[in-house]
Amino acid sequence: MTLSTEGQRLRQLREDLGMNQTEFASSIGIKQSHLSAIENDNSSMSLDIMKKLFDEYSYNPLYHIKGIGVPIIDRDNPSLSHSAIFEQRGIYAPKDTDKKILEQSQALFKENIELTKVNMSLREKIQSLQDKIIALQEKLLSREISS
Repeated sequence: MTLSTEGQRLRQLREDLGMNQTEFASSIGIKQSHLSAIENDNSSMSLDIMKKLFDEYSYNPLYHIKGIGVPIIDRDNPSLSHSAIFEQRGIYAPKDTDKKILEQSQALFKENIELTKVNMSLREKIQSLQDKIIALQEKLLSREISS
């Protein structure tokens, strides 16, 4: 999903951090009402706020203004995505739906492995039965030929 406004991009950062407006506003030294105005594109962000966002969260000013690049810059490795950076910093908190999807995916993967094992076992049994059938047919043919 493309976030077309500065307010939408800032809101997404806050939500990715798992913070409400009050917590996020406090972390960058502004009032919740000012943050709300910025997120709703009713106010623009000052350079001081932009600097605080960069200092506190490595928030990419170019991403904020133009939507170019990634929201979070890893100063040591600028090519990392913001979710990878969040995970590295221990602040990535997957949503409950993400957790459920991951758990379901892991359960299906385990079930697939078990079914694959059963399938291989059944194939081995089928091959063994086919070998026995061939052996019996060969015996029958050899008896018919000798009689």
